[in-house]
Amino acid sequence: LRACLIVLLLTDGCVIPHVFQLEASLAMLHQCDCVIIAGTGSGKTLCLLIPIFLCPESISIMISRLKHLQTTQVR
Repeated sequence: LRACLIVLLLTDGCVIPHVFQLEASLAMLHQCDCVIIAGTGSGKTLCLLIPIFLCPESISIMISRLKHLQTTQVR
C-alpha cells in the first residue's frame, strides 16, 4: 500500500503500479533475486525505483546504456 501511495504522489496520480511491479519491488526489498520479462514501455524501471523510494536511507546506483532511457529515468 505504501508503495502505491508513493508512486501516486510522485506522479500526480498518473501512474498506478501494476501487480508485477509491486511483486518485483517486494522481492528486491526482501533481497531476493528477481528477473522481469516484459516488453518495452511496460514499466520495468518502476520496479527498481519503488524500493529506492521506500528506503531513502539506502544508496542506489542505476547504470543504463541508453541515453534516452537515462533521460526518462531522471524524469
